[in-house]
Amino acid sequence: APEGLLGDGLRQLRGELLVAETSQDKFALADEWLLLRHDRDKRPPQELMAFIAGLQAAPQSRLNSLLESYSATQKNLIDQFKRYVGLTPKYYQRILRLNKILQNIHQQETISWAQVAYACGYSDQSHFIKDFKHFSGFNPSEFIGRDLDKEGSNFFPLDRDS
Repeated sequence: APEGLLGDGLRQLRGELLVAETSQDKFALADEWLLLRHDRDKRPPQELMAFIAGLQAAPQSRLNSLLESYSATQKNLIDQFKRYVGLTPKYYQRILRLNKILQNIHQQETISWAQVAYACGYSDQSHFIKDFKHFSGFNPSEFIGRDLDKEGSNFFPLDRDS
């Protein structure tokens, strides 16, 4: 959960963002929050940045094949990833894949879920549905049935009633 990664400060920021009146105020709050947590001396190793760039470029790729390209051990990668990203590489990949799904279904007239699942690197539709529901709170059909795919290509309705 996000609270576990960033503590109560994230919950407090969320509360402040909800009461801020303008988008400009919201961005200023988020900017200030991030700047207070930024440490210029903590720069990730270049090989980690290259791994992240590869993962972002091809989130549907098999994680094992990407791990083989990393110069250090898998344990080192996971430790570095947690330190600098706050997540494991696998969890980050799941987020990237769901982003890709949202981009693929945004504003499409008809959707073949099997085709979307395959294009985003899922070997079976049940795993795809499980991930989709984990991040969105809806199964894919409910998501489309509520027209939530029309709201943006990188959007899950976190504050809506399910």
